[in-house]
This record gives sequence, C-alpha cells and structure tokens, in this order.
Amino acid sequence: MEALTPDEKRVVQELQKISAGIVYDGRLDDAEFLALTEWMQANRAYAEVKPLSDLMKLLRSVLADGMVTSSERLTLLEFLTRVVKAPKPVMDGLDAIFERDPVIEIARRSFCFSGTFTFGNRTDARIAVLRHMGHVHDDPSMTLDWLVVGMPGPETTRAGLKPSKLERTIRHIRQGAPTRLIREADFAKAIIAADAKG
Repeated sequence: MEALTPDEKRVVQELQKISAGIVYDGRLDDAEFLALTEWMQANRAYAEVKPLSDLMKLLRSVLADGMVTSSERLTLLEFLTRVVKAPKPVMDGLDAIFERDPVIEIARRSFCFSGTFTFGNRTDARIAVLRHMGHVHDDPSMTLDWLVVGMPGPETTRAGLKPSKLERTIRHIRQGAPTRLIREADFAKAIIAADAKG
C-alpha cells in the first residue's frame, strides 16, 4: 500500500472528522447526507484514495434510485463508523481486558466513560445513553455495567495522581464487580444499532 501524500492525508482526516460528527447521534439526516455528498463532490480529485473511493461507490449505489432509504442510511452510518478508527491504546497489554465482539444492551444499564474519545465527546456519549433509557455514572462503582474506554489519558501513566477510571474499574472487577470493559468504537456501533431499531 502506497503512503498517502500530505494532501491525501488531509482529505482522509477531514472525512474522519465529518464521520465523527455524524456517528454519535446515530442518525444521518437529509442535511448531513447532502453535506457529505457535497463534500465528496468537492474532493472528487481524491476519489481513488481509500476510504474515499469506497464512500464514492456507496454514495453512487445509494443515489441510484434517487432516494435514501432507512436501510441505506444505516449502511452509510456503519461505513462512517469504520472510517473513524478507534485509537490504539498507549498502554501495553490493554487489548486482553476488553470484551471481544460485545453485545451491548443500553436500556436500564449503567455506563461510565474514560479517556479521550474519537467519535465525539463525552457529552454526546452521555446523551446517547440517556436517549436509550440507560444510566450514566460519573465514576465507576461496584454496580457499574459498562466502562467505555477511549484513548487512555495522562492520569493512567503518571505516578502520584488519583487512579484512573480504568484502573479503579479493574480493581472493582477483581473484587467481584460485574463491570465489562468496552472500546469506544464498540459503544458507537451499539448506539447506531439501537438508533436504527428506533
């Protein structure tokens, strides 16, 4: 795979930002769809660069019949979720602690958020949980259901500071808490799926 030129990298990063802005509310409304297609048209010079080339094919398919169905909106949201890549953890050994392919229930479940997020900010994430009748906690507890982890912050590596939410949650799990650890990308997928169900 050839390295991207600085301009190609800039355009891919723009697409990631646009995607992140759409993903958290779990809806691709008409205005967002129009803005996305106009942005793609303005950047057609980069239509051979992945993931723009894949997006161009998808948009052509969606627009073939002149209307955007709810199924096509969901397909576009899933694509945009993949465009916004989850950050790689900075601490060695973290991969093993996360749920693999988690089935995430939101209603009547409690969530806490840790780290820096790529798909949006913590306020967006909190609103998404509340919209689906879930509960949000500011700090992990022995009864927490899910800890959603973005990129670990500096508090996880600097000595002398209050233990991070991730560290406290791991301690609670060792003491018998039912908490499950998930990556932000998996949480975003769960929100999109829940929004699609209505």
